[in-house]
Amino acid sequence: MTIGSTGAGTGIKGNFGTLVVRETTINGTGEAIDLSNGDLDAIFDNVSSISGVTAVNLDTVTGSFQALAGSISGSTGTAFNVSGGTLTVTYDKEDIRLVVVNLLPE
Repeated sequence: MTIGSTGAGTGIKGNFGTLVVRETTINGTGEAIDLSNGDLDAIFDNVSSISGVTAVNLDTVTGSFQALAGSISGSTGTAFNVSGGTLTVTYDKEDIRLVVVNLLPE
């Protein structure tokens, strides 16, 4: 599945219980991902965003998030935010093993 430009919207957004993602690409303008309160098992083919406040926001999410490729630019706030929960994050081959991650925009 491919989710393209969302303008002022978000590609994948919401509260969830358990979410499994495979063979999915999110790219273009707008925020890519905004998920809260759940257990995530995600391997995205690509996660890219060239605008929006926060390209990826994972709030009180546990499990794992992996993007095999991607790029984030043009965010006006925190580009990639993980708050609460315990999550293993791999983004474009960079392994980030932290409970809380706040990466500032370029």
